[in-house]
Amino acid sequence: MSSPHFKSESPNHDLRFNEILFRFEKLKTFRSFYPENLLQSSQVLSEDQDVRDLVKLQADGALLLNGPDGRRYTYGVEFEISKKTPERYREKLGSYYLAQGVNGVIYICSEREIVSSLTQIDEELREGKSSILYFSFENEVLKSKGKINFQNAKEHAIELY
Repeated sequence: MSSPHFKSESPNHDLRFNEILFRFEKLKTFRSFYPENLLQSSQVLSEDQDVRDLVKLQADGALLLNGPDGRRYTYGVEFEISKKTPERYREKLGSYYLAQGVNGVIYICSEREIVSSLTQIDEELREGKSSILYFSFENEVLKSKGKINFQNAKEHAIELY
């Protein structure tokens, strides 16, 4: 049984995030996207192996893609328009590293300061292991045409098209 959430805690965040979702939906590799309100209110999704850990993480969204190699990919999506405390980022990123069935986390940020904080905390958390954190700026995602690039701290990237 589902109990939908109809009221937004941050309408500005949600409206801006919808613009990003429209960009995701235009990608050739797009399979589906579940926003936070659906993740938090759907009993079916809370039991779905692909997204159940993203439900627990209270991700802003779950992006499911079909890769060029025929594999399915699942990314947590976080949209940051205001800087949070380092402790909050540490807790969230640490939980992503423990999540099952998640290929990575995409942070879409409004400010360079947010990206700097995230990459520094990611470096501390992963202790030399490969990063699962990918990021881009809101304005870059919104002006994208046909493909969207996300970088990580080690200059590796994923290109969504």
